[in-house]
Amino acid sequence: MSNGVELLVHCGVDTVNAKGDGFRLLGKKQGDDVKAGDPIVEVDVAKLSKTYDMSTMLIITNADDKELDFIDPQPVTRGQKVTR
Repeated sequence: MSNGVELLVHCGVDTVNAKGDGFRLLGKKQGDDVKAGDPIVEVDVAKLSKTYDMSTMLIITNADDKELDFIDPQPVTRGQKVTR
């Protein structure tokens, strides 16, 4: 069931300059439904962090008129909720 919220996950700062090297998409594509814990991309952080800041941003592109209350910025683990 979709709740209508749309997200953009951006792995690293300026990593577009890597032209895909260090990233492997895991079967999901833009527009697919995902849930917490679904793997969407494999990132070679060790390789990419030699050149790039690997801060990862979760950007809400459409909240579908929902009020979202996020946890404070912090490292998160797979499946961890980022909203309260």
